[in-house]
Amino acid sequence: MLALTRQLVRYRSYTPGVAQSAMDFINGWFGARGLETTRYGGAGSQGELTSLVVRVGSGEPRILLHGHVDVVPGDEGQFEAREERDELYGRGVYDMKGALAAMMYAVEDLRSLGCEATVELLIVPDEENEHGGPNGAEVLIGQGHVGDFLITGEPTDFHIGTQAKGVLDLRVTLR
Repeated sequence: MLALTRQLVRYRSYTPGVAQSAMDFINGWFGARGLETTRYGGAGSQGELTSLVVRVGSGEPRILLHGHVDVVPGDEGQFEAREERDELYGRGVYDMKGALAAMMYAVEDLRSLGCEATVELLIVPDEENEHGGPNGAEVLIGQGHVGDFLITGEPTDFHIGTQAKGVLDLRVTLR
């Protein structure tokens, strides 16, 4: 898992093009393991980014694992992960390439174990939609990827979150 995290960290995925390259790498990683992926275009300002879904199992409940590849910009050296005192450091290790690597291996293991529940790993190129257009999660929801339970790999310092920030869209008229 550390080797996979290191590979993901090398992607300077703070630009749409490199985020898409990371998505292509992940697609190939699953393909090399015989896991079928479904890709959905339409994210990003020009619809140029694809989101990825990997599914194992087919029963109930339907469990979603969610991750993203985009990171904030950083110094060049931060894109080479380093290990110190049994901890891995690098751009995106904490948010959220380490969790993404763990979920990728979890899906592979669940397939090997013959998971009865439906488990989908939803990977999006963009979490915060900084470049305009719909984000990857919006695209996946529009394609019907909703479940009974969602686990996102966002760092929470081991606190269980039952809700997250939302968006309120309203129109105010002043006279």
